[in-house]
Amino acid sequence: MNERESQRIRDLLAERKSRENEALRLFRPLKGGQEAFLKSNAIKRVVRGGNRSGKSSTASAEFASAATGIPLHDSEGNELPFKYPTNRPLVMWIIGYDLDHLSRNIYRLLFKPGMFKTIKDLETGRYRTFRPWDESDKARVDEVVLSEPLIPKRFVEGFAWENKAQRVFKVCRLKNGTEIRAFSSMGEPPQGDQCDLIWVDEDLENEEYIMEASMRIIDRGGRFFWSAFPKSKNMALRKLSEEAESANPLAPSCTEHVIRMSDNPYLDQAVMQSILSGLTDEERRARDFGEFCDDLIAMFPTFDERTHGIKTNPDEQDEIDQAVLDNGFSPPDDWTRYLILDPGHARPFVLFAAVPPPYFDPKRQPTVLLYDEIAKPRIDAAETARLVHEKVGNQLFEAFIIDDHAGRQTSMGRGETIKQLYSAEFDKHGLRSRLTGNSFVNGSDNVMAGLGAIREGLHIQGDGRSRFRFLTDGEKRNRVPNLCKQVLFYKKMLASGVVEDKPAPHQVDDGVHCLRYLAAFNPYYQRPQMSEKQYSPAYRMFLKSKKTAQRNKRTSMVCGPQFSPQ
Repeated sequence: MNERESQRIRDLLAERKSRENEALRLFRPLKGGQEAFLKSNAIKRVVRGGNRSGKSSTASAEFASAATGIPLHDSEGNELPFKYPTNRPLVMWIIGYDLDHLSRNIYRLLFKPGMFKTIKDLETGRYRTFRPWDESDKARVDEVVLSEPLIPKRFVEGFAWENKAQRVFKVCRLKNGTEIRAFSSMGEPPQGDQCDLIWVDEDLENEEYIMEASMRIIDRGGRFFWSAFPKSKNMALRKLSEEAESANPLAPSCTEHVIRMSDNPYLDQAVMQSILSGLTDEERRARDFGEFCDDLIAMFPTFDERTHGIKTNPDEQDEIDQAVLDNGFSPPDDWTRYLILDPGHARPFVLFAAVPPPYFDPKRQPTVLLYDEIAKPRIDAAETARLVHEKVGNQLFEAFIIDDHAGRQTSMGRGETIKQLYSAEFDKHGLRSRLTGNSFVNGSDNVMAGLGAIREGLHIQGDGRSRFRFLTDGEKRNRVPNLCKQVLFYKKMLASGVVEDKPAPHQVDDGVHCLRYLAAFNPYYQRPQMSEKQYSPAYRMFLKSKKTAQRNKRTSMVCGPQFSPQ
């Protein structure tokens, strides 16, 4: 072997080693939202999170993977299926808020080294991501090396610059023929291109970009994703979030993945906790949890799961908390139960509520415990009744309440009303209420009065409690998660910069509707008539022996003369 061949072999080995250490091959998402985002096959995706949660890093990794053809791996190092065409060049868009965002964020994430830190593994001898929570890694911090760019220089053919000095590019052309075009949302949405992938990062000035993006991916069977911090005025992001919530879970066209800053182990934990401790609850919900935090237009700004939930701390508990906790985190059998139904087309919503006996609230209106829900997309009346029966068994209710407007509509092709259809299915499963049997009370159509009744029910009174109480401990256990989310995010209408007291359109609000019907009904306590199936085995045996004794007494015969006591 001559020197020229030897040098060629050395060059090939060096190139192979260099490629093994490329950022996309070393990148590992965190378990949870990051990994779920990369594994999702939905056409539209949202990765929403607080500051420094890793949302943009995760999105940029998939974008770079699509552009280069280098597959990503999951948190365990398993290669993920590749979602994009490999037999032709791709057309890809990036949309940032403005030119400054494109230079500071997008160019840095894709084309500069250092998106994450790497270190040589002592067992394999290969580089991997640095783990600051691992004591052995922390001891070798001096050996840390910054990662290579997500899109290596060997792929880049050239740039067309908007401002080269500030690294604001209009087009990046790759050697494989793929074109990456960058746009500021300050301008008008571009026309004409058909795209394979569109990535929106953070906020938008012109929300028409989202509709335009939807049109651009149709012809190529493309994909769209948005990495964003939740901002109150970003209604386009909220609409996508609601679309993901109402999508078919078996084959969703849109998914949303929420990640928290406090779940990011790559951040300095002491510094992060110091920053978080200085935030208000509202600020933390946005900057850590990635929640939409816009209390200025919230319909129910006082709602909070911890305040309106069940207290687990003995020093904070009252008798209602204790009764619910003693009964296995559910209302006792002698409480009055109500069922409220919103029979929507996309997703019927069933809310369960219970009112405790009067001795729990001797000096005020009775507490209403919202203790369970059914929020399952695309189920019919028969499936809804079956799910209700699975939850309640033979429990008796005081009243079934239904959305009056929807209940009066006629079911397609059958001639009977929606209310009659649900009543028939409830009857098949033996579901009964004291007031109407298997039928329903009509919920009030007065929207504003109902919303006012909800606000009154959420009002914190002098004892620190509200009339409406949600079966959640504000941490791990939540029996009404969809209801809590809807009440928290339910918004007023914002028209021409003016906040009106009417609800905003296009919200996921079926749970709020149920709560509104219940609030307007003004639920009360009525001692439930328990069926024998609800009694304990010992009590059922006692009842049986009592009936036998009464029957024997009626059928017994006495022979001989009878004498009166006198």
